[in-house]
Amino acid sequence: PGEELTQFYCDVRMPVKMRQKELLDLFCFTCVCPRCLFEQELELAGGESLRPYISLYSCQVPGFDKSHGSVPVSQLEGILAEAERAASIAFQQHQQQQQQQQQQ
Repeated sequence: PGEELTQFYCDVRMPVKMRQKELLDLFCFTCVCPRCLFEQELELAGGESLRPYISLYSCQVPGFDKSHGSVPVSQLEGILAEAERAASIAFQQHQQQQQQQQQQ
């Protein structure tokens, strides 16, 4: 009693824009939960620089050609490191914007 009920309507690992589109198309609502709002702010702060992080959801490995066989672990590690860097930079930019707004 008194506890919030939650239901996942889509894969929460999807990028926020993809989740929002799916929720609107299938269930006719726009989610305004804290996670979606935060991720939208983060994408605004990071802009195009966040692409390596967002592209991780794709089943495609960037630069991978099936005809060349399996992907070397070092290449996968590099892709993950680039995505982590992009997310970290976007988060720092978001924090800076929040601090500037609080000072105004």
